[in-house]
Amino acid sequence: MSEYGELEKIIREILTGLGLQLYRYTYTGHDMNIVIDKESGSVSVEDCAAASRALEKLFDERDMIKHQHNLIVSSPGVERPLEMPQDYKRFTGEKVRLLVKEDNKQLAVMGWIKSAADTGVELEFKNKETKTYLYADIVSGKIEADLNRRK
Repeated sequence: MSEYGELEKIIREILTGLGLQLYRYTYTGHDMNIVIDKESGSVSVEDCAAASRALEKLFDERDMIKHQHNLIVSSPGVERPLEMPQDYKRFTGEKVRLLVKEDNKQLAVMGWIKSAADTGVELEFKNKETKTYLYADIVSGKIEADLNRRK
């Protein structure tokens, strides 16, 4: 296992012990950015602080990072990106913005996730019409802040 892979494994273990998940992380040699998530609910400032303390303690105890570094722990945010089919499933009912390939063009669509399967996601639009988009045709997706929730 590479050093990068070993570090990721250790980060995942620490976060799991705190009831958190690793959403994404990058390490540039001086800056380590760790984005955390929860199975349900929102990531709080306290979650970020607890993760930061636990990770720094581990890095110091094991002398894992030999030089000065910046550790930044954050949440994916309200308008988080959707990257995997399980993201779409988890956020069924939420308003999303997708950039999709359709008829040799890219177009942005916005609607509410009505359902999500292993192959694609069904959106319901403001006019109550629905359309299914295959994941293979989705260029990018993200949660859209919805101040007037429909739920």
